[in-house]
Amino acid sequence: MSHPVQPTGGGLSVQIPAQYRRMALAAARVSGVPPKVLAAQIDDESGWNPRATSGAGAQGIAQFEPSTWAAYNRIPGASPYQPGPAFKAYGRFMGYLLHKYKGNLRDALAAYNAGPANIQAGYGYADTILQAAGEPYGATGTAGVPYRNPLRGIRGLVPERVDQGVDYSGSGPIYALGKGVITEVDQSWAGGYGGTGPGTFIEERITQGPLRGRYVYAAENIQPSPGLRKGQQVTASTVLGQVTGGIETGFAAGPSQPGTTAAMAAGQTPGTGDPGAQPTAYGAAYSRLLHDLGAPAGTVSGKPVGTLPAVLRDILGGISPITDLTGVPGSGVAGAIQRFTDSVSGLGTAIDWLVQPENWVRIIAGVAGGVLVLGGIFTLSHVGGGIDVPMVGEVKAPAALPVGILEVGAGGVLLFVAFHNLGAANVGELFGQLRTSAQQGAGQ
Repeated sequence: MSHPVQPTGGGLSVQIPAQYRRMALAAARVSGVPPKVLAAQIDDESGWNPRATSGAGAQGIAQFEPSTWAAYNRIPGASPYQPGPAFKAYGRFMGYLLHKYKGNLRDALAAYNAGPANIQAGYGYADTILQAAGEPYGATGTAGVPYRNPLRGIRGLVPERVDQGVDYSGSGPIYALGKGVITEVDQSWAGGYGGTGPGTFIEERITQGPLRGRYVYAAENIQPSPGLRKGQQVTASTVLGQVTGGIETGFAAGPSQPGTTAAMAAGQTPGTGDPGAQPTAYGAAYSRLLHDLGAPAGTVSGKPVGTLPAVLRDILGGISPITDLTGVPGSGVAGAIQRFTDSVSGLGTAIDWLVQPENWVRIIAGVAGGVLVLGGIFTLSHVGGGIDVPMVGEVKAPAALPVGILEVGAGGVLLFVAFHNLGAANVGELFGQLRTSAQQGAGQ
């Protein structure tokens, strides 16, 4: 059912209800779908009604068929009628479709509506969405692919081990992954473990697409392009430098930790000896990304160490379905990583969440608030009466009413501090978000 288009601020052609705005924009970021297209699509699908069910059996705010929901939902026990999990699954599904159709937004929308096997039948739906969003439609409706294989120009490219990133040998130009800003050009990074140089660590902050805000690096035997500098804006067509032997590339920690990989910052590398002696979750994830872009994947020996932040797992889940490095769904290295990270729950997740300093205020406020509220209720229950003290007898409760109100009020304020901004619509979503928070903290 279509709904009237209402011009709004922020460049959106369709209003996103305030309670769903954060979820919707996160799904747009993960999938690569422009926010105004997502808004028009959800408005058309369900009119933002999380309890909607179509005559064909599609369910929830994003109208998932049961089989599609089973394939793209990553939260055990979650329902398509829960907006939080539904938007996350939408982000993965639309991200996969955009990748499958090489950035053609019209094709991706048509496949969402009618299925990949019947894409022609979905073009009317796609054109309605694109028109409502104020996007070009017809044969040219496209979002563009934000990333390209950065190793496409290297001659004799041979994949090697997956460690902090992915190792390769060969020679030739190495490109930026996509649109971004150079944040580091350091020529003191030795060319591999035990090497004395020359070496280079080139870091880029991605500014477009699902990985926007993340950092990637290319390191070791690279001669930087003349004039390459910090602060320089680059695109997927920018040559970062010339590879002259072995290189390593992967996710970086960012300028707050110069010359540091994301795997090292997350504690996924050995404490002594060769820091690349074992495969890491970050390295395996970047290998998978490069494989999706057309580069050969690296070799993983053993189970990757560590986990990824939940946000990064969602993004990579939107780039392609969960597959191993040969494309078999749900098996192999990437499938194992996904199953492993999805299993981080229960006691381990609780400990991860509890030990994060930013959550200590919530913990202290929650405990203190609960004690004050319970104490206030007890005090109020004795207004006008007394408290029976053993061996003494009944003691009249003095001024119980104001004291009880003060205790309950103070406790309520502390409980608000503990639980505000979690954005959960119900208890299930609350625990799901605590789980996500723990996984993000464990991987960063």
